[in-house]
Amino acid sequence: MLVGLDTINIATQSDISRVRGHVHDLKSIAEDMLSNIHRLIADLRPSLLDDLGLVAAIEWYGEQRLKPYRLSFHLLKNTLEERLPPPVETALFRIVQEGLTNIVRHANASSVMVRLGQEQDLVTLEICDDGVGFDPQQLEALEPGGRGLGLLGMRERAEILGGSLELESAVGEGTTVRIHFHTYRDEETVTRDPYPVS
Repeated sequence: MLVGLDTINIATQSDISRVRGHVHDLKSIAEDMLSNIHRLIADLRPSLLDDLGLVAAIEWYGEQRLKPYRLSFHLLKNTLEERLPPPVETALFRIVQEGLTNIVRHANASSVMVRLGQEQDLVTLEICDDGVGFDPQQLEALEPGGRGLGLLGMRERAEILGGSLELESAVGEGTTVRIHFHTYRDEETVTRDPYPVS
């Protein structure tokens, strides 16, 4: 925007006819910036999470995040017995965000499935893709910005919920990330968010 404004300033001193084109370009840049800001705000905490709950928020986010990459998205709803505490819903939503981001960046997948289910007090979240897969043992050497750091953040959030993360993957066979935790866990233990979504 600043470079564009400087260009307009210079154009007014030499060729006034070019100003209209520069103004049009700057308007497009401003519209893109506004759209990106709205998207970032919604990604941080979509209003759907508060208004309609975790299932609706995951469904919305999956479609919004994967559609530009032509990835099909399926949400299997093994209906939750009731709304989870807000910090728990936020932690699970963050896990889904990180999982889908990993898939977009690394999986070269064509289809993604998320399953959210509950049996008595045990809640399970699964994120599966049909991508290239990988050798989980290679994640022992974490690299900045790599898939390992995203999974580390997901594991941290699962542990804060009092649960665990299971990882199933092999080269050429896709990846499944599975989170288990019990709903009786004190919600005060999940108010901390150690990893921002990248």
